[in-house]
Order: sequence, then structure tokens, then C-alpha cells
Amino acid sequence: MKNNKIFKKYIFPLLIVLIISFISLFIFVVGSVEENRYQYLNNIEYNVKINDDGSMRVTEIWDIYTSNTTTLFKTFDKSDKYGEITNVSVKDLDNDIIFSDYETWVYYAPENYYYADDNKEGDFEIGWGLGENSKKRKFQVSYTVTDVMSQYSDCQEFYWQFLGKGKNSVPADKVKGTITLPKEVSNLENLKIWAHGEVNGNINKVDNKTVEFTIDKLSPKAMIEVRLVTKENIAENISILKTKYFNYYNAILKEEKAWSDETNQEITENRLMIKILIGIELLIILIIVIKIILLINKSKQKGIEKHNLKYYRDFPRENESTPSEALYMTKYDKKRIEASLVQRNAIASTILDLCLKKKIELSINEKDTMVKIISGPEGLKSDELEVYELLKKAGNKDEIFKIEELNKYAKKKYYQYSSSINKIINSTRENLYNLKLIDKANEKTYLKGESAQTKYSFLKYSYIFVVVTHLLAIIIPFFKRRVIYNTGFGFTTNLTYFLIAILPLVLIKLYYLKKQEKILGNIAVLTQQGNDEKEQWIGLKNYLKDYSLLKEKDIPDLVLWEKYLVYATAFGISEKVIESMKATYPEVFVKENWNDEEMARKYPLLNYACNPIYIHNNESNYSPIANIDSNVSKAYHTSMTEIAAHQSSSSGGSGGGFSGGRRRRWRPVAGMGGR
Repeated sequence: MKNNKIFKKYIFPLLIVLIISFISLFIFVVGSVEENRYQYLNNIEYNVKINDDGSMRVTEIWDIYTSNTTTLFKTFDKSDKYGEITNVSVKDLDNDIIFSDYETWVYYAPENYYYADDNKEGDFEIGWGLGENSKKRKFQVSYTVTDVMSQYSDCQEFYWQFLGKGKNSVPADKVKGTITLPKEVSNLENLKIWAHGEVNGNINKVDNKTVEFTIDKLSPKAMIEVRLVTKENIAENISILKTKYFNYYNAILKEEKAWSDETNQEITENRLMIKILIGIELLIILIIVIKIILLINKSKQKGIEKHNLKYYRDFPRENESTPSEALYMTKYDKKRIEASLVQRNAIASTILDLCLKKKIELSINEKDTMVKIISGPEGLKSDELEVYELLKKAGNKDEIFKIEELNKYAKKKYYQYSSSINKIINSTRENLYNLKLIDKANEKTYLKGESAQTKYSFLKYSYIFVVVTHLLAIIIPFFKRRVIYNTGFGFTTNLTYFLIAILPLVLIKLYYLKKQEKILGNIAVLTQQGNDEKEQWIGLKNYLKDYSLLKEKDIPDLVLWEKYLVYATAFGISEKVIESMKATYPEVFVKENWNDEEMARKYPLLNYACNPIYIHNNESNYSPIANIDSNVSKAYHTSMTEIAAHQSSSSGGSGGGFSGGRRRRWRPVAGMGGR
């Protein structure tokens, strides 16, 4: 049994996360790689030998994975910065096959053929055919580039971009390059070296004739650029086309220093940003810790004393309370009540209360309830005032109007009607806050705690999902190569750091949410006064509902029954109260007594709800209060229907934008990719 519980609580959810992660990652790598085509270099080596005439012989070793790729290629921007690219050869090192020259550019090169020609974009391109769609392969690409070194009056310069920014589409685990000079420099200090591109690379002087550069985790679109400058003449036969008769050494140093300072500034800014983010995270953690302390203290507050009152015949806060407040308190259970759940009884009972307070007059014409505004709104509380104003708007300045005008108003002014209903309930709620019957802060805490379990599960499994997906993406080669092909090494590395960095924040937040959930039962949303009043309202409801069953009971007078009828309507038991009233005063509720207008004037609410003349003229089972109730309900339903209909008919549009970026000085550029 215990093992089964552990499986359901821990192992099963993690298995679900693992399966979803695997499926999501598979959809991502398959859907994001065009035709599931990609290339991934385990490593690439550049062996460069600079010749005495300023040309260079380059041999590249590609150790590469390919998928659905039949042609690999590398491109060169054509430029006057160098001469020509000649003596191209391609070799399959796995099978010791030297590829044949196809002699012209072609989009898909045949197997074991290469080409070295201008492509349709006008760049020079070396490409070769693989034949098979997917395989780990190793190739050697060799070519000579003429006139790559420049001669100045005070120095010689080698400046070459092995990969251009944005040109390369192939990621590489490891990049290594070796540059051999035509001859040794006599003084190593006279040889200056720089590399541009990825900040995770290194360039070193191996000896007086050799320079080596390495880069780990080369992302797609990244640049590799190397610059060598020496005051000594290491190449004696540089072309006249590459000879400049001016001093340039100090300008090179100045330019490189500016770029170095720019890079250092970016690194400094990035470090500062990291410190700021860490500071923000620590501040958030501190805030959550304070919230946890406050939450614990709140859970230790003195509990609310309950009296378990069954019956109560008086009115809490008599002459101050309203029917909607009574309804709200009886329904209230630690969280806000939506207007849709209580609006019908709240409005119907308030209409009766307005009649009792002689603000309006209610009568019956055939089966229609007629409403007449007979005095101003003075002395009404905010929720009663909202109902009063709603009736005036529905009556549209008519002296007397049918209650069904509410429905017509709701159909025509649906947003205004809905707003009025919300104001009525919100006003009721605010009244209870102001009376200190409901603790607004504790209510907010309870609402947060009630959703804490959902938030806890969402945060927990979202974090686990990202972690598991990320681990699958960097551990399983099938996923790793495709993800890096699409996002680069930088993204996966940064995501790893990010997940580790936010782990303390996630853990403290999870603890806070779990604490919120656990103390729900200890949070007292009603104050002691509020709890006492709620028990009294429920006791009054029970008293009215069970009146006929009580053996010992006082007989209220008709004035009190009128008020009982208002609150019984709020509680939804008006018919039961009317039955009890008629049983208590059978002699009153006969037709002859109501022929006297004095009865109607003295008991306006009873005249509307219980006058046997009205009832007889309509039907024996006709209920005037139910008539108000149904019209109020119908009007609210109409407003909601109209709002939904008008919202669904709305439409929208969308547009586009543009962006730009910074450019660096142009240099000879190369790129590589596959198709």
C-alpha cells in the first residue's frame, strides 16, 4: 500500500513529465529543422601554411554528423582583399577517396564529386556530394588563397576570417586552428596576434613560427577571425597589389585596443547585469521569507468562538442591515461570492424592502407586477441605492411601469445592467468590510491559499518539465545535435545556468505555496463579530423556515411579518413564510378585510404579496414575489446572453514590424553549411 502511494504521488507524475518532455522535444527538433536536415561538427581543424609570396595553403578537416544532407559546402565572399582560390581538393578520409572535380556549381553535388565555382548568389563556393543521407563522416578540404598578406611600410599583416558572422549554419563542439608562418620571427615580441568572434576562444604563440587558436562550443552564426601583425618581414615576395606605402602598425594596435575595450566593456556590463539579477532574486527570496513569517503568525491567531445558534428571531443590526447583506452573510464561506450566485434573491428582496420603506409602490395588474417610484433615495445604503437607481433606469421616467421593463432594459443596455448588478453585490461586500464583519486581508490570504495547490503543482512540474527536457536535449545525441543546430551552444549553456540560479527561488516559493495550503483551515476570514452575525442570520432563517414546527413561539404582529417576508425572500423561503403567516392570522387574510384601503396603506408589502383580491383575480397558485424573482432572473440572463453575443462578433487584426542591427567593418568572409 505504501509503495503504491509513493508511485502515485511521485513516480507516476515524473514518468508523465518524462514522456511529455520526450514528445515535446521530438516535435521541436523534427518540426524546427527543415525536412529534419541538420549538420553538426564534432570538431573542425584548420591547418594554414602562409607562403613566402603572401598566399596561404589551407587544409580543413571536418569531423561531422549529417542528417538528410546530400551536399556539404563552404562559401567565400568575393573581394579585392585577397586574390584567387585555387588548387581545390576534397577527400573522404573514412574511405580514402579523392573526389573528382564536377567543374561547375550545382545545387546538389553528385556522390564523390566536388565543385569550386561561383554560386547563384555570386559567392565562391566549394561543395561536395555525400551520397548517403545520414552518417558520421570525416572529410579533408584543401585550397590555396593568393594574396592574403598585406605589406605596409612598417609591418606585415595577415587578416583572415575563417567563418563570417551569420554565414555559418553548422555548430561545432571543438575548433582548432594552426597557422604556420613562412619563416620564424627573430623576436617573438614583434609578433602580435588577435582573434575575433567567440569570447570562449583562445589564441597562442606556440613558437617563433606557429600560432594556434582553439574554440570550444562554436554556435551557428558565430564568427572566427584571426589577425597576425609583425614588424619583421616574414614573407619576402608579397604581391605589389597588396603593398601599401604608409605606416599602419600603430593604427592596427589602436584599432585592436578599441575592439578589446569594447569587448571588455560588454563583459563588465554582463557581469553587472548578472549581479543585479542575483540581487533581485535575493530580494524576492527575502520578500517570500517575510511572507512566510507573516503567514505563520496569521495561522497562530486566536480562533473564532462559535455559538452554534440554531434559532434567532431578531434582526442583526436592526434598522441598519439590508437584505443583500443578510443574504451575503448566510452564503459567505471565506471567499468572495460571485454576483451571479446571489443577484436574484438580493435584488428581489431589496425591491420588497424598498416597498416596505415606502420608496416604491408595488401592485398587480392582471399578472403583471407594477412598480411606481413614490419618494427619493434619501436614507438608503449603497446597495439599496443601486437597486433603486436600476428601477428608475428601467422605468425610463414613466410614473408607473411593469417589472418586466427590467428585461427590456437589460436587452438594450446589457453592459450597464451587468455593471449595476456587480455594483450591488460589490457595495454589499464593501459594507461588510467597513463594518469589520469580514477581514479583507484574511480573505485575500485565503483566496491565495485556496489556489496554492494549483500554483504549487504548476510551478513544480513546470520546472521539472524544463529541467527534464533540457537534460534530454543535452544528453541524448539525437536531440543534442538537432537542438544545438537550431539554438546554438550559448542557449543551452545559459539555460543550464539559469535553471541552477533560480532553483533557490523555486524551492522557497514552493515552500511558501505549500504553507499557504496547509494553514487554510486556520485562517479566520470572518471576524468574531462577523461570525456572530452570520450565526444570527442563519438562526433567523431557521426560525422562519421552521416557525410552524416550533411548539413555543411568540406571535409576531403583521408589521414584523412584513419585514420577515423581505428577509425570507433573500433566504429563498418566502412562500414558506407566507404559509406560516396565513396560518397564524387566518382571519386577516380574507377578501373582505382587503376591501378597506386602510389595510393596503398600512401593510403595503402584505397588500402586494398576500392580498386575496389580487390572488383571486389571477390564479390560486399565483405568487407575486415569484413574479419579481423570475423577472429579475430573466433580466440578468438576458444581459449575459447579449454580452456574450456581442463579444463573439468582435474582430481584430495584426501587423508586422522591422528591426536592424550593428555592422562591423567588412573582412574576407567564409561560411559553411549543407543541403
